[in-house]
Amino acid sequence: MSIIKIRPQERHSSSKGTEAERMLSELLRKYLPQKYSIGSGFLSENEKLSPQTDIVIYDNMLNVPVYKGVASSVFKAGSVYGCIEVTIGKLTRQKLEADIKKLGKLRNMLKKNIGFKKIRTQPHPTGRGSVVAEETFKAGPPPRTYIRALSGTTYTAPEKLAADVKKITTKYEAHMHGVLVIDSNRSNSPEKEWLIWTKAFSDYETDYIKTDAFYTLLKTMNANFMGMHVGIYPAAN
Repeated sequence: MSIIKIRPQERHSSSKGTEAERMLSELLRKYLPQKYSIGSGFLSENEKLSPQTDIVIYDNMLNVPVYKGVASSVFKAGSVYGCIEVTIGKLTRQKLEADIKKLGKLRNMLKKNIGFKKIRTQPHPTGRGSVVAEETFKAGPPPRTYIRALSGTTYTAPEKLAADVKKITTKYEAHMHGVLVIDSNRSNSPEKEWLIWTKAFSDYETDYIKTDAFYTLLKTMNANFMGMHVGIYPAAN
């Protein structure tokens, strides 16, 4: 299945990066359910801020950003489904390590279970009427983490990329729920469309596919997000 091309035209690298993030956000908005809001910025938990993230997928029904800016916002960690780093140039090993290191730092910051609030109605102790009670509880998992390489990669085979994903995620105690590589800029060869991910409950083992990667990722993102407490309870911190 052919992937939709994302190819910004601006020459300045920062403008190209911003435009790529915007275009990818619009593409995700087109294919993800409306319950998922899309922004960019930082995650906050217990007065700590994460590194800046290119794309943040968050809940905007039970939660709102702590701060909402034009280009960047601050989100409670418990309101976030997933974080995406976007690579506009070819994905090199150096860039792969930099992105996984950043996402690993975010994951390690949130290793302790994130706080949520249960709000319920219960009888008043006097037996006269009811009161609203609030209970805070801790629950995982932390936001899911992804990388999108929109102009291909210097890796010649997905096996080699998957092997480096394993090495680097082990080094930084990270977990990649999807490294998507798209290369639709070749006229004489098929599009490159790879998806590499860390297997669940494994020793950083990876797996990959070479066809229908984008649509497979959308499907797995939906499944991953539905298993989280985000969107069910308000974030506590």
